[in-house]
Amino acid sequence: MKKYFLALFLVLAIASQIWAAAGTVVVVEDKVVIEGKMAKKIITLTCTGGTAGEAGTVPNTTLPANIIKGWYLYSAETNPGAGPPDANYDIVINDADGVDVANGLLMNRHTSTTELVNLGMGVYGYPLITGALTIVQTNQTTASAVWVITLTFVSE
Repeated sequence: MKKYFLALFLVLAIASQIWAAAGTVVVVEDKVVIEGKMAKKIITLTCTGGTAGEAGTVPNTTLPANIIKGWYLYSAETNPGAGPPDANYDIVINDADGVDVANGLLMNRHTSTTELVNLGMGVYGYPLITGALTIVQTNQTTASAVWVITLTFVSE
């Protein structure tokens, strides 16, 4: 009897993993050129929360140094999009040392309102990007929710 119970348990455990889908993040980079000089980079992350065992979660997303090094992170906009995420979901943008270059300003995002954060409001001005950045999102458990993060980088 124990063997049958164990076999049934294993089949159900494996089946639940098959139907669970991890969330996704699609990254798109746009460039703004003014008078022949690249003035801005806009990176859009479209996030879709996972389902079942991965409910609402998305993987950490790394923006490689070769596309953002030497730029200043100017602003971050969050748009709750379709089938909105949980209220007060959190975002941090970590540098290679694990420091949140957004200085905690992307915590407690709204579930129905687009919010814009100017990242140069602190004492030190806009953060200069010196390497890769990793976007980490937490406290979001709504399966299949869709939200968008738009990061704007400036050259000066």
